[in-house]
Amino acid sequence: MNALEAVVARIAALPRPARIGIDGVTAAGKSTVADALAQLVEQPVLRVTIDDFHRPPPQEYYPWSFDFPRFREHVLSAEETVIADGVFLHHPDLRDLWDLTIFLSADREIARERGIARDESWMKHARERYATRYLPGETRYLEEVDPEALADIVLETTHLDRPRLRTVERQLVPHRAVRLSRIVDSRTVTDEAKTYEAAGVSLATADAVAERLRAAVESTGATGFGRFSGLYPLDERRLLAASTDGVGSKLMLQRRAGRLRWGGMDLAAHCIDDVLCSGAEPLFFLDYVAAEHIELEQVADLVEGAAEVCRAAGCMLIGGETAELPGVYRDDELDFAGTCVGIVNRKDLIDGSRCAPGDVIVGLPSSGLHTNGFSLVRALVGDGDFDADLLLAPHRLYLDEVRTLRAEADVRALAHVTGGGILGNLSRVLPGGVHARIDWDAWERPRVFSWLAEQGVEEDEARRVFNLGIGMCAVVPEAPAGALVIGALTP
Repeated sequence: MNALEAVVARIAALPRPARIGIDGVTAAGKSTVADALAQLVEQPVLRVTIDDFHRPPPQEYYPWSFDFPRFREHVLSAEETVIADGVFLHHPDLRDLWDLTIFLSADREIARERGIARDESWMKHARERYATRYLPGETRYLEEVDPEALADIVLETTHLDRPRLRTVERQLVPHRAVRLSRIVDSRTVTDEAKTYEAAGVSLATADAVAERLRAAVESTGATGFGRFSGLYPLDERRLLAASTDGVGSKLMLQRRAGRLRWGGMDLAAHCIDDVLCSGAEPLFFLDYVAAEHIELEQVADLVEGAAEVCRAAGCMLIGGETAELPGVYRDDELDFAGTCVGIVNRKDLIDGSRCAPGDVIVGLPSSGLHTNGFSLVRALVGDGDFDADLLLAPHRLYLDEVRTLRAEADVRALAHVTGGGILGNLSRVLPGGVHARIDWDAWERPRVFSWLAEQGVEEDEARRVFNLGIGMCAVVPEAPAGALVIGALTP
């Protein structure tokens, strides 16, 4: 997959109509890339450039010469996906418009061509050039805004007039499970910003980490990077499937509520569900507990919870590791991670390759939040009391439901709905050129998602972060009787 194809795949995963903004160091580069994407994206597209929204003369080419309100209205009223290019798309008056932002960054070769000293970046040079040529009197904008740092995707070009895309540096369709958690003061999540990122977790950063690791992973001979479980050929007939994950910051609320056993259940169910997505049956499970100070009862609760789920799945818990790490973890905090290994016959492998437009998406209900989005949940709860039964319901194990569905239908893909929501995880298993369309009113959501809305979490953010009541998706050509159909595949 080249850089443009990766961007097209990212756009395809967005709810439609989407709004994509392209900024960069050259007008030629921005328009070239915008035009190319408009041709490649398989959906109706409205091409817009901010340069068409100057106020009438005698205004000069300054940021305040743009009619930002008219531009905003034009973009927001469009029924098609908007691909816009032009300078100042990251200006504070426009920054909240975009579902995806792309920045074109010139590489060192261009810097050398322009005679820029080696210890100066091209972006620094570009900002200084804008400040002297275009922005007299408004250097504050350049001091406070670094478009490259704000962008979801950065593309490097190797020629100013006819850019050749070299590499995607940031946000892509998820390829590897990456959990980033941060201790956050609940006061940082304000009424204006009740989002996962405001709570300290960036899904874009998680995607960037995953893509950065791709080369190292594939250098070992592994293929299929990005699936819910990694596959290893055991012999000509069978494959091993393995997945590693952790409970994450949900453990902090579970510890406060005295529900660490549920944390063990979360971990085992999460890892086994990942392995199920390849069509594998779980074989065995290993765990890892780490803490500032080990307390026997806490470790016992975690491991006993994991063992409960492993027994239900017929999965053997064969061992683990306990680490006491003073100075690494905060006082009283702990972490719990694990690995599940399963086995699948090659003829039974589920990999999404047979998915096609017209297939339907069957949803398997979740028990609640499962194990994702808890940095935001913790920030909303703060230090106050909370309803543990509402917020901490254990992650659901889908083994029996997946077995039943496979016996009744031709299951072509399975997507475990974890970080990234329903669309983000479906995109991990669908082939190129095939997209998911979800009927968001097709099921009744568990009460916890009403609670999130009451706390000020907006619908778009909830769809991007949480499972919203669907913990596993299956793609089938025809849904069996009684199945919950939540959407379909489209070209």
